[in-house]
Amino acid sequence: AVGSVMTTRPHLLTILLGCCACSLRVLALTTPPQLRPQPPQLSCRVRGFYPFPGGPRGPVAWLFRDTHQALSVVGEGKARLHMDFMTEGGQAHPVWWDEGVKWKVLLGQSIQGEVRIRTGGGGARPDAGREGLRLVEGIGGAASGGDDVPSSSSKLERLREIAEGYDCSMNLYSNNCRVFCARMRREAERLNAEDLEAEEARARLLGADVRLAIALVRASALPMLYPGGVLLLCWEGLRDL
Repeated sequence: AVGSVMTTRPHLLTILLGCCACSLRVLALTTPPQLRPQPPQLSCRVRGFYPFPGGPRGPVAWLFRDTHQALSVVGEGKARLHMDFMTEGGQAHPVWWDEGVKWKVLLGQSIQGEVRIRTGGGGARPDAGREGLRLVEGIGGAASGGDDVPSSSSKLERLREIAEGYDCSMNLYSNNCRVFCARMRREAERLNAEDLEAEEARARLLGADVRLAIALVRASALPMLYPGGVLLLCWEGLRDL
């Protein structure tokens, strides 16, 4: 009797383990998609601010609160990436103090810009540059910070590499800071869609394309308000002659 009990116990254990495995498989298949573990996704937020210290103060300050835009991206492990598209050298560029250059830019001439990248959070790379700031200048992304560390396969690192290769020929109407943020948000959506099912990915990418188109129209139309207003005033003056 003892021998028969000893021989049946392994069979009972095998049956028990088999039932548990089947239960787990059925549970995985029947779990709603929204309750299943989701792969890490990039989260983007556009921030508006005045680009230089000592900006306007008082009641009119809110008019300039969205003069410049930057993009903050949060990735896996709370790693953060802050980046924006600015004139080369920042405030030192002639466009900020040379009236001749200003008029050329208003008339559509392109100038040299740079992508400024700052990392932060738990996943930040230790070689992110001076005080976490990295400047990428020139078409094709010739980085001035210097970086020999092999690139990571994380989405945040891939987005950083895309930003480093951004076209830095700045144009007030077709390639400004708002256009940069819109295009980087679209790239983040593309990276997020890689982990989704085909149908869901197509829907997400279609929505991202629509948002990109709307953002590009707004980014191009907003700078036209100033020259448009000047032309309107000139036209009103010419009509009175």
